Amino acid sequence: MRTRYAVVLAVLAPVTFAGSPGLVRVLDTAAPETIDTVGFNDWGTGGLSGIEYVRGSLPENPWDPRLTPRTQAPGQMLPHAEFLVVSDDRAEFDPCRLGTLTITFDLDGVKLDAVGPIHWTTLTDEHGSRFATDHADPEGIRAAPGTELVYWSSEGRTKESEPPAVFELDQSGVTTRLTVPVAFIPDSPDKQTQAFGVRNNRGFEALAYEAFPLPGRSNVLARRLYAAVEEPLAQDESDDHRVCRVLVYEPDVSRLEGPTRAPMIPTRELLYPLGPVPEAWADADNGLSEMICVGPARMLSLERAERVIDGIPHYNIRLYWVSTEGAADVLGHEGFGPTPAADLPPTMMKKLLLDFDDIAGQLPGGRPMNFEGLALLPGNRLLVVSDNDHGAEGPTVFVLLQLPDNLDK
Repeated sequence: MRTRYAVVLAVLAPVTFAGSPGLVRVLDTAAPETIDTVGFNDWGTGGLSGIEYVRGSLPENPWDPRLTPRTQAPGQMLPHAEFLVVSDDRAEFDPCRLGTLTITFDLDGVKLDAVGPIHWTTLTDEHGSRFATDHADPEGIRAAPGTELVYWSSEGRTKESEPPAVFELDQSGVTTRLTVPVAFIPDSPDKQTQAFGVRNNRGFEALAYEAFPLPGRSNVLARRLYAAVEEPLAQDESDDHRVCRVLVYEPDVSRLEGPTRAPMIPTRELLYPLGPVPEAWADADNGLSEMICVGPARMLSLERAERVIDGIPHYNIRLYWVSTEGAADVLGHEGFGPTPAADLPPTMMKKLLLDFDDIAGQLPGGRPMNFEGLALLPGNRLLVVSDNDHGAEGPTVFVLLQLPDNLDK
């Protein structure tokens, strides 16, 4: 298992965001009925809740409206990419797990040619033990290029008195649990009496990671990990606003563990404003599903509203551009429930890039599914993956998008 981690964690340099002007475009979709597995862990491939691009042979800037399809020369290998994925299986079907997923593309890197296989390995806690059923709920996954470290998040299980968590996994397979401030820890497993912390199944749903050279010190990378809750903490709930806390981790350089590694510690908390949702979805359960960095202090976020109609889940999915610039640090603030919306400290800024209802006709099944995972690819492309509830909502859906340039404008 440890040798496999060494392969998985050999990640590339960070994918940067630059490229083609225009709107968000659908390049291709895939909805494989099955995804093959390799290795000795033949576990379920459903419930993919997080995805991260780590390496591949994709062309850097393949998208051009003048491109014409090319033919494959004999023996020519099709472009491929390797991703880290996590399943939100709470050890109910198979162990909590991390996978390496291979996706093959066409020669121009803009069509999904084949999805799979997945090689699974077990996620363990900081003691090296497998998680018992309902003691972890894997949701987010991010690699730290240049460090051979991987971070993953668990929503926790409030009903089981299991707090939310962020874990660091190194190349040797050793797992470290990062510190989570007390504001996120539920004070009661009972929703009726809970006054503080994450609500059940509403914990660290989204993870984002950024690394960029410090001004004037091109050989030194600033590193930040963002862990965001899906919905407001119990003490932040209000009829006047809905804000999610985003916990920011940075290296504690006073505790260097070698030339490039220092423990990640909480340094800030930011507020992310949820919504608004379309009027038709005003009564739906809306939350923050995922975030991914596209540059210093710049992210993309995915919000999801859900409602059940005739026993079938329906989703409204929105993709936003997000900036952390100007957002106030609220680390240690007791709660924003009593605070009027007009008196909230400055939140993260965002603007809508895409409502998936607008591309429903281009999606498998003709409607948005439960999209949860985002992976940034070379050439300004974004891969979006759905959580199919372990088969209950049909096949896993992959959507390949072309992103626009000049998002700051």
